Amino acid sequence: LSLGLATSPGAAAALVAEHDGDGNGCLDIDEFTTLMESIIVREREDRESKKARDLEMDRERSLLEARTSCWICESWRTIEVEFPADGTTTAVWAYFSLDNFEQPTQLLRNGDRFTCERMLPPEQ
Repeated sequence: LSLGLATSPGAAAALVAEHDGDGNGCLDIDEFTTLMESIIVREREDRESKKARDLEMDRERSLLEARTSCWICESWRTIEVEFPADGTTTAVWAYFSLDNFEQPTQLLRNGDRFTCERMLPPEQ
């Protein structure tokens, strides 16, 4: 008989012994009902506890992000990067130390020059 529980035979025997009120080694319907109610309540409490832990982790992550990545609070500033356009240049890409020179930023044509704006921390 399977009740959808992932448990070992020893753990199952312990559950039966714990809920065998009359000590006869078997569960009557009332004892079985009590066992199943306790399992359902325990699983519900585990789910609610996990949800509460996940919510707390999300809150902590949000607080951490608010403290560490707010470019306004940390005095980041807007800088404009420009490159003069000549008659042959069709595209300009810039690499920044802020991105470890790995992520290119495309400068867009703006009249006689290519430009882009980037937010940089005070030390950059």
